[in-house]
Amino acid sequence: MTLLAIWFITCNLTCTLGSCTSATTAGMNLLGLSAVIFLSLRAVMTLTRADQRLLFSPLVAYAASTALFFGLGPMSTFLASEATLGFQANSLYALDGAEMLRTNLLTTAGVAISLFAMQQCLPRGLRAVKNRPVVTIRTVALVFLVTGLVLKHLLIMPSIYGTTNIAVPGMLRNLRYLPDLGFALAAAIAASGDRRWQILFWALWPWHLLLAFPEFSKKSVMMTILLPALGAYIGHRSFKRLMVWILAAMVLFTSLQNVNAISRWGLIEAEEYHEVLGVRERFELLLEAGFSEHGVETYLPAAKIGVQSWWLRLNFSGPQAAAMELYDAGLTSTFTQNILIYVVPRVLWPGKPSIASPGLEFHTIISQNANNRTRVGITVFADGYWKMGWFGLALWAAIFGTALGVITRMTLFQLARGQFLYLPAAMLGLQMGATSSGAFLQNATISALPVYFGYCGVVFLFYQFLTRLAQTQVRFDAMASSYIAEVPR
Repeated sequence: MTLLAIWFITCNLTCTLGSCTSATTAGMNLLGLSAVIFLSLRAVMTLTRADQRLLFSPLVAYAASTALFFGLGPMSTFLASEATLGFQANSLYALDGAEMLRTNLLTTAGVAISLFAMQQCLPRGLRAVKNRPVVTIRTVALVFLVTGLVLKHLLIMPSIYGTTNIAVPGMLRNLRYLPDLGFALAAAIAASGDRRWQILFWALWPWHLLLAFPEFSKKSVMMTILLPALGAYIGHRSFKRLMVWILAAMVLFTSLQNVNAISRWGLIEAEEYHEVLGVRERFELLLEAGFSEHGVETYLPAAKIGVQSWWLRLNFSGPQAAAMELYDAGLTSTFTQNILIYVVPRVLWPGKPSIASPGLEFHTIISQNANNRTRVGITVFADGYWKMGWFGLALWAAIFGTALGVITRMTLFQLARGQFLYLPAAMLGLQMGATSSGAFLQNATISALPVYFGYCGVVFLFYQFLTRLAQTQVRFDAMASSYIAEVPR
């Protein structure tokens, strides 16, 4: 990635000192972006084959998201359909090839610095501990499955849908993907040849997958499919079988793009009439959207017809360029709130204000619309640049990389010791690696750290309790055996 940063430095200098045509800048950008995709995907495959535990760490997720957000996404500026290119040209975040070279320099430099920071945190060598785990993987899988399914489908989702009046705290809502971790462990056990776990998995997982669709969330469906696929890969070690599941997930992701969009519009219409839609009504919306005679174009404004919205969602180049222009014009950014708001949990600060959205503030500045309600992500790298220029980029990238590196290190040590109860914390780290690079540092990374370390602290105390309990039991058994041996027959 350092070499790619040098490539974009060279391209920027060339176009600054000379004159580059639009075709030349497009070629420079596409060549560099292709290299980003190639190197990122190669890193994913290499890391996956080197140590399967890395699949549950931020490292592999960060490499994959780099290919998507900083490779494939920016390509839409040059390779998208005519309708998409026209929509981008009329957008607030329109940019030309020369500006794209600058944002790609920002990105590759930021990724290189963050990877260097991560590398400093990773262990040089790590082997699995052969000691018998205090809690077996089968026990953890059952706990995650039973607890997760009950919490998600009987408490969390009804609260989100509005079918119950129970207010579920945000900390508890973070456990909505707990059953997916349970299915990942179940798939790993089943793929290793355990017939009973194969039956258990296929008896429960299809129903769990089915109930993911009424959420109208592609992320939820993808998590439900991909986490068990990764777990199964640990059991069977076949990359070809893993790719089948990944390709199926990609096809489903594309298919849900329009179906979910139409279903959400139906949900918004129902909310306008103060109607509460449960699971059954949401399934009816999905069926109507899937078999509707009217395409998604019926619900879109004229300017968005034919626009490849899915591709534009992966492209942060326009907002990055806008953030850089703001700093260069002297309009720097600061933390939107007291930093303690992101660090101190609400349990310790009951009156803590709600976390504000820096993406909302950013788009309000760009659009100059005080009534704006749109949130725009600018990436952690542009966030740092907007605050302190190139120094801010380096600092923010280093903080981001250090956070992911520490979580990766802890995850590797935890899994090496068979401490699978830490997996929900690892799941949070995995999500940070997959999505936090496209957001602001304070609300996507810093605000997640107290939750991560808080959960790890609770699990650590629980493992300490179990260990001491086991040691007490061993001493008691030894004393009992000694007493029995001394009793005369």
